[in-house]
Amino acid sequence: MALTSAKAQLPRHTLRVGYGIGSVQGVFYGFLKGLFSQVDWQRDRGKDVGPITFLYSYAPHQRVEIGLAAAYTTLAQEGRRYKPTSGGSPSAPPVDYEKVIAGERVRYYTITPQVTVNWKREEKFVLYSSAAVGKSIVVKEGWHEEEPSYRNTHGNLAFHINLIGFQYGKKVCAFGELGVGFYGTLQGGVALRL
Repeated sequence: MALTSAKAQLPRHTLRVGYGIGSVQGVFYGFLKGLFSQVDWQRDRGKDVGPITFLYSYAPHQRVEIGLAAAYTTLAQEGRRYKPTSGGSPSAPPVDYEKVIAGERVRYYTITPQVTVNWKREEKFVLYSSAAVGKSIVVKEGWHEEEPSYRNTHGNLAFHINLIGFQYGKKVCAFGELGVGFYGTLQGGVALRL
């Protein structure tokens, strides 16, 4: 009778749901907006959402996972009239500089294939890096009190690189990532290993 040692097979499928902060589109949205207009644009942080991310990955090998990531992000701005740097004409009518005279909301629907390299993969702990390149559909809606409202849609290249990430847990896991791109500089959430 022969005795052989058996090692438990690690789960091959992973589902993740996370929330990120500091995404590329979030950092640069509105960076130059209003530079050549009469509107003082400011981020409406109360209406910013995401990126909220979803990922499915499959591990054909202990070191490599391939998957598909998706994200939803909403960014918003509101505009007011610029305040003059010096006193205006005393005969001019009073101006309400706090009144919102324009608004804009941009939604990003992002989907990217993703490749993950597992530096360490054990029963309860995974240390990894990943890269993803794909497409983001951008829907921009806005209004200005002196112009008709607008809505346009276009596509952008989307990317994300996780410099380092970890996942801890046997079946239901917590994960955290540090990277750059459309899914946020810092991202965390819950994963399910199947």
